[in-house]
Amino acid sequence: MSYGLLQRWRPSTRSSKVEGRSRPSRRTFRLIDVERGWRVEDSQAVPIGRVADLDATHLMVARGLLVRRLYVPLRAIAVVREGVVVLNVTRAWAEAQDEGRQ
Repeated sequence: MSYGLLQRWRPSTRSSKVEGRSRPSRRTFRLIDVERGWRVEDSQAVPIGRVADLDATHLMVARGLLVRRLYVPLRAIAVVREGVVVLNVTRAWAEAQDEGRQ
């Protein structure tokens, strides 16, 4: 018999242990969790800059005081971890895509 939300929790299906080892706790981040100042890396773990802003279509990356900001499409984001945004493209690809943006 099922009680919906009151159904009894089964530790065998929600166990924190896998094959005898406990997994490290992992928090998942969403795009709305991204904050200004987080580091941005390309797919080869090369730092590109810091998050300057985030809108509905692009991530704006500040690369320094005298260097123009880089606009990266959101579809180029692979992983968001605490303090780091990892892209699924290389730095060269991101810079080439930004060349056409005025």
